[in-house]
Amino acid sequence: MGESMSGQVASCSHRFSPPLRLRAGTVGLIALLTLPGCTTASNRPGASPTPVSPTAATSPGQVQSPAAATTATTPAQVQPPAAPTALHEWVDETSSRSVPAYFEWTPPTGTISGYYFWIKGAYTSDVTPPPSVCGPKWEKLPASATTLMMESVQAEPNAFICAYNDAGTSPTVEFPQDTPWAAAQPTIPGAPAALDAYLDATGGGTYPAELLDWVGPLERVTGFYIEIWHGGGDIPAPTACDPSWTKLAASARTYTIPAVEELPSVFICAFNDAGISPMVKFPTPEQE
Repeated sequence: MGESMSGQVASCSHRFSPPLRLRAGTVGLIALLTLPGCTTASNRPGASPTPVSPTAATSPGQVQSPAAATTATTPAQVQPPAAPTALHEWVDETSSRSVPAYFEWTPPTGTISGYYFWIKGAYTSDVTPPPSVCGPKWEKLPASATTLMMESVQAEPNAFICAYNDAGTSPTVEFPQDTPWAAAQPTIPGAPAALDAYLDATGGGTYPAELLDWVGPLERVTGFYIEIWHGGGDIPAPTACDPSWTKLAASARTYTIPAVEELPSVFICAFNDAGISPMVKFPTPEQE
């Protein structure tokens, strides 16, 4: 018999010319005949098998070496991102009308697919609790975003943000209100926003005055350049804003043109040590 009661298997590496016969009694233990040139391998549970020869014949005269042993590696599991940090929220409260709200943050380290953003109290002082979990029902922002501007709010909103990737979302964090962004290095400012223009004839002159107002960008500014174009010639290109224009202080949010016979084109930009913002044009006021 090829297998003994002890669980060992005998195998031979050569043939015997005479037949090999083993006889066993009806009762008793069958003895295993170990022959020269034979090896035994354990067949007991948990026992290690005898190593197999590392070469195998492929054709006469050729031997194929086995493939080198490789260790399977599993890519590191993607983890949900950390929350954005260094949050800033700022509303230019120098104007009593609707103004933009600005938001700025620093992305978390690691891979992110984007952000979810939520506001409450954007148009009134009423604050409705936001959803308890940041998720796809919120406004979606791209992974490249680090700032956001809401064009018009009447009250400084409560705002929340989280980052997300394929593994999930980060903890939700709230923007602290009234925290202007102060970059470590000067950053070219955005253009002035919420531009408005209207005529005021209360001064009693022959022609009404034109009143201009605006709000500043998120970035800190050193001042503004403004240009009044009374017709004739070419309107300046968007990159034309420069120090040759009328210079206004960083605190300026209004400007008055004393008497307007013909409605001019008026342009403005912001500047700081890093450079000059894009130029923007004031709307043309309505004439009564």
